[in-house]
Amino acid sequence: MEILYVSESVFTHLGICMVDLVGQSLFNLVVEQDHEDVKDSLAIGDEDIFRRRCFFCKVKSAKGKRPNGRTKSPGQKLIHVVGQMHQYQQEAVNDASSSRGEVVFVGIARVVTSVSVAEPRFGSCLTMSRTPLELKVLEVNS
Repeated sequence: MEILYVSESVFTHLGICMVDLVGQSLFNLVVEQDHEDVKDSLAIGDEDIFRRRCFFCKVKSAKGKRPNGRTKSPGQKLIHVVGQMHQYQQEAVNDASSSRGEVVFVGIARVVTSVSVAEPRFGSCLTMSRTPLELKVLEVNS
């Protein structure tokens, strides 16, 4: 699956220039252990191919940030992708009366960030508690 377009903000999030990604296979960006999940999420089967698709995958990143603002070595980032397939009509070059329909995936990806539970930033009016799924209070810090 070829990448046809990415916004310039990809550099901000992954440290990779958009011109380096356009024309490349999507699977050059997705980490190898997520290839099958992405293929399954984007597969065109007997069901409605134009349904909304939503999935998570890890992608290679050329940069990262530490909490102190300094960069760290390249790694991986988790992204959430939402989109759907669209029918793309392109006029044939030699015969203007015929056109070919190509199905393309149009989606938006955002980097998933998480806050470390081990290092919460407390304000003067903040209380933190831990509860299991049964909602029984285990610990309260204020």
